[in-house]
Amino acid sequence: MIGLYAITHVPTRRSYVGSSVDIRKRFVTHRSMLKNNYHHSPYLQNVWNKYGEQEFEFKQIATCKDHQEAMKLEQAFLECFYGADLFNIKNEAFGVGSGKFHPNKGKPLTEEHKQKISSTMKGMEQKLHTEETLQKISKNRARYIVTTPEGQFYGFASAGKHYGISEVAAKKRCKILKFKWSYEGI
Repeated sequence: MIGLYAITHVPTRRSYVGSSVDIRKRFVTHRSMLKNNYHHSPYLQNVWNKYGEQEFEFKQIATCKDHQEAMKLEQAFLECFYGADLFNIKNEAFGVGSGKFHPNKGKPLTEEHKQKISSTMKGMEQKLHTEETLQKISKNRARYIVTTPEGQFYGFASAGKHYGISEVAAKKRCKILKFKWSYEGI
């Protein structure tokens, strides 16, 4: 269903407002990002982390005939309430990131543009960084330092790569085996 929605912290009545061509699907995406601690609104994420899902309400607040109408309505809400009343990080309505409404959608690419895309994709096969550089990047991006009997790793992904398991599995294994891991707070 196309429309405008709000994710509201019930005790404070502060909300995150957005528009979507499929609100139910968008709610699933928001919940997933919030539960996995990577939502694009740090304000909303912080309140979610502090108080938990039980204090939030996901609600459709308007139905629209098309996405353009929903975006206009979202923009009006942002202009009226942006700031203390909203968790939104920008006062501009961007809408769905699917590219469905991109101004160049459906336009043919020039041969030059096709060549640039092709050369970029071919270059992706080559290794862009040395192992040493990759370790430095990993260290700088790591939110956690994981210490196991086999060494110290910067982040659960790095530990998982060493043990041949996923990042999630590495985090679970660290908890079960009571390996030391500390938050670096980036």
